Amino acid sequence: PGGTEQVQILLVEKDKVQLWQAYERLGQSALDSSKDKFLVQSTKVAPSEGLKAGDYEALSNFWTKVMANTSSHGVFNTKLPVKLTASEDGGASKDTPTTSTKSMPKTVAT
Repeated sequence: PGGTEQVQILLVEKDKVQLWQAYERLGQSALDSSKDKFLVQSTKVAPSEGLKAGDYEALSNFWTKVMANTSSHGVFNTKLPVKLTASEDGGASKDTPTTSTKSMPKTVAT
């Protein structure tokens, strides 16, 4: 609790092209005016679930079960503002703006 986590969000190609064109015309201000939000869903995980770090198949199965029966699992939705940035390094090409949140609260519940 209280920690932060930086994430990258991949945009669909159409949005990337539109954002990059706006960025080329207007600079960073074109990206700063975006009102995009990133939805984070979370729920409590009991130790009895047996989830282990890196076991993505088990995690996927867990979320399928949670979403099929949300009344027995509290699902929390948080919308985080997205800060768009253009990058010519760090794995992004000149024609591919990247998106990231400034910080994301990390909640660990047992």
